[in-house]
Amino acid sequence: MKTISRFFLLLSPLLFSPFSSCKKDAAAEAYAGYNYFPLNIGHEIIYDVDSIVKNEFNLGQVDTFRFQIKEVVESYFTDNEGRETARLERYKRTDSSQPWVIHKIWTANLTLSSAEKKEDNITYIKLIFPPKKNRKWNGNARNEYEEQEYKINDIHRAETINNIPFDSVTTVLQADEDNIVYKKYEIEKYAANAGLVYKEQFNGKYGLSGSSYVLKSYTHYTERIISYKN
Repeated sequence: MKTISRFFLLLSPLLFSPFSSCKKDAAAEAYAGYNYFPLNIGHEIIYDVDSIVKNEFNLGQVDTFRFQIKEVVESYFTDNEGRETARLERYKRTDSSQPWVIHKIWTANLTLSSAEKKEDNITYIKLIFPPKKNRKWNGNARNEYEEQEYKINDIHRAETINNIPFDSVTTVLQADEDNIVYKKYEIEKYAANAGLVYKEQFNGKYGLSGSSYVLKSYTHYTERIISYKN
């Protein structure tokens, strides 16, 4: 029997009546939305990454960096809050001809109501359960940054991402602001049983060029799934 996470096994008795089969476990997990954030040991996902940077202090030069990232749920440990926490090992390589090199260690937690991910020692609330269209929450509620409203824009939609078809994808809009000072756009897409399958972040600053405001600098970062396995 596959599990979405060890957390679900601990918490499911609080949510549902006792299950009589693995099939019912899977149905309950899907209903609650936990299968959008799989944390079973051995779960692995690989991304193509593009990072485009324009620097106003370097004559407006635009640099493009391309590489691949692999994220693996390696093990569990108990964090300083006494919670069973997933250790995520992130590997990096320039392309498929190169060996993987350990790049970063992140962590993740599932609770009854949310999915949390600690990225570079900053915790974000990535999803809330059960996910419903137009639900909103503060993605920065577990860190010291100012409030940032996350919103579920779409849910349970079939979608093909990087030529991989998925039956059920949920889209979280994390930021969408555009004014004369800056432009900020952040979005993540989660597929059932795969996890994060698409991520895009655009952060730019406007400045005067003649009589018009133009983007003087920006970073545009995307992750697109290549493959995954449970």
